Amino acid sequence: MVAGWHLGRNEIASLVLEKSESLRATGSAIILQANGWWALDHLGLGIASLLRQASLPIDLSEELRCVKRMDLIKSLADMLPLGTLKLGCRVTSIERDPFTRHPLLQLHNGNLIRPKLS
Repeated sequence: MVAGWHLGRNEIASLVLEKSESLRATGSAIILQANGWWALDHLGLGIASLLRQASLPIDLSEELRCVKRMDLIKSLADMLPLGTLKLGCRVTSIERDPFTRHPLLQLHNGNLIRPKLS
């Protein structure tokens, strides 16, 4: 999701495919250490400060905090440009188009995605 956001920020269209039909988190929480918080701080958009407020501090001397997985996933999904995240898209194979040599993504429902490469 971060890659999709960064590409969109640089005016490069992208598509983030998620096999699940909905945003869901396996497991209830994740522990973020200082380098994880640094990465979230540098994304901007205030995501890190919102997550800090909702997190459970474990060791503030090392900025070790427990965050609900769903809070993290939802925060990342919300920062994506509209239309970037597609749910329920399980990729079953990736092959090359024999004519263009570009990749072809086959989805579980039979749909094909032909990425536009510049």
